[in-house]
Amino acid sequence: MKSSRAYQICNRCIMDTSDFQISFNSDGYCNYCITAFERLKYLDRITDEQNIIEGILKEIRKYPSKEGYHALIGVSGGIDSSYLLHVLSKQDVKLLAVHVDAGWNSIEAVRNINSMVSTLNIDLETIVIDWEEMKALQIAYLKSGVINQDVPQDHAFFSSLYKLARKLNIRHVISGSNYATESILPQSWGQSAMDGKQLIQIFKKFTGEELEKYPVIFLRNLYWNSYFMNKYKVITPLNYLKYSKKIATELLETHYGWKDYGGKHKESRFTEYFQEVYLPERFSIQKKRAHYSSLIVNGELGREEAIEKLSLSKINELDRSNLERFIATKLGISIQELRDYAKLPFVNDRIYHNEAYLTALISKSARFRKTLSKVINFKKYRLLILKRFVRK
Repeated sequence: MKSSRAYQICNRCIMDTSDFQISFNSDGYCNYCITAFERLKYLDRITDEQNIIEGILKEIRKYPSKEGYHALIGVSGGIDSSYLLHVLSKQDVKLLAVHVDAGWNSIEAVRNINSMVSTLNIDLETIVIDWEEMKALQIAYLKSGVINQDVPQDHAFFSSLYKLARKLNIRHVISGSNYATESILPQSWGQSAMDGKQLIQIFKKFTGEELEKYPVIFLRNLYWNSYFMNKYKVITPLNYLKYSKKIATELLETHYGWKDYGGKHKESRFTEYFQEVYLPERFSIQKKRAHYSSLIVNGELGREEAIEKLSLSKINELDRSNLERFIATKLGISIQELRDYAKLPFVNDRIYHNEAYLTALISKSARFRKTLSKVINFKKYRLLILKRFVRK
């Protein structure tokens, strides 16, 4: 899936034609940093952070669960979710921290989670995904040839959060997602992780079996329950703070003994393999290019420094070999099999059954919910609609 275009790199960030969908204006600025700067300009207009956060918390406090929890917060041991725990622990709100163990946790990530919740006295719920199904699903995705090999983990993380929120009747789910460190990520580098219909088909096609224990969620359920029925709402508080990765890291290390695990999303050993070996070697994609570009836009990293960091970031042969050995052994396959999967021809994920049309429909029409709510009497027809169109 390499681009046939002449090579070009953005004059402001470091995104380049390794993304075949990238475009540049007359100044040589790419569409990603142009959009990111406009978005951050809007966020920069937010000057009264405390009042905005207090407004969010006031809304959360209106809907306590039976157990008294105001919100769920997903925790991975990473910087973003750990810093959020620190910020929100100082507010009058009861949180339930939720960690989903899909079998790939790094030691540092687990230590970070335990250190944070114990120091802050926050309740922790750990959901462990059945490893045999997880392993089979991970191998099925490798065989499928699609670009996003992190779907099995990501889907498990978010579907588990949403299912627990519904089970406990907790209306708000807090996410560490933020524009400051994640403002740039090309869609061509991976498909949606939340398409349960596609996930089920890939598993069945390459195993001949049905998923029984793995927590699957369908986009139609997700959009229906969040957009239209208000069963739960995802909140991203870091978007309303002047969030600095560097400052957050220093604070966490000082107050909680938080340990850096070597890079964004490396709290998972499989994600480390996916980003350090699989994507660069199979598709010439370096996700650090997008990560560093996001930090450039946020003013935390200079362009020349980012270029230098990127040039020095390639995994060395010893670390590569050890990482491949770890991944292959845990999956129960040989290193050669793992390498062969990484050489498969690119397969467009759309050849597998999917619900991508729903994402396009929601993203293209901000008026969709308002229009639908005007023509449907929810109180009268809600049960009928759910029975017809939404799997339970």
